[in-house]
Amino acid sequence: SGGARERIRQRLGIPEDALVIGLVGSLNWRARIDYAYGAELVRAMRHVKRPDVVACIVGDGAGRERLLEMAGQDLGSRIFMPGRVPPTEVADYLAAFDVASLPQSVDGVGSFRYTTKLSEYLAAELPIITAQIPAAYDLTGDCCWRLPGRSPWSSTYVDALAELLEGLSPAAIAERREAIRRRPGDRFDQRAQQRRTSEFVSDILAQRQS
Repeated sequence: SGGARERIRQRLGIPEDALVIGLVGSLNWRARIDYAYGAELVRAMRHVKRPDVVACIVGDGAGRERLLEMAGQDLGSRIFMPGRVPPTEVADYLAAFDVASLPQSVDGVGSFRYTTKLSEYLAAELPIITAQIPAAYDLTGDCCWRLPGRSPWSSTYVDALAELLEGLSPAAIAERREAIRRRPGDRFDQRAQQRRTSEFVSDILAQRQS
């Protein structure tokens, strides 16, 4: 709805000129890997020096309390966690974001799952930061940043996320937003698939050789 970006930011206390990276999802804590959705943002923000970047983690679950603890003094200033919001307001919160985080592991599950969040973020014309998963090549192309690391809880991924946020410019975001607007309707053209698959294989091979 009109004015949603300003309204939500004002509600949360996020400056209008801030660069907001956010996600919407269930915050279920997985003790075995010490992770819930959004933990990669909290950990990355520890290493981001620029004051105009903030993270917004929307959702609830057993992991929310753990993420609140992890956020510490950054809560309410650099990290915002409004909790569960009504489904009718999700689009408004997405309008308040500049970039969406789509943490997904490169494993037997993550490699072959198309999360519904992908379509929601693209419908909101949000560039996506994710891992080197096949979906990032198949469906997003130039609409996303693909970070190295086999999982969003790995130090490789978190360090790459922090580095990206430290140098992310409004122009780079605008470029990917434009790519979302002009993306073709048919994501499965044969030549396009060949190009995306080649990129995926090349990135995985490069990661294993490093």
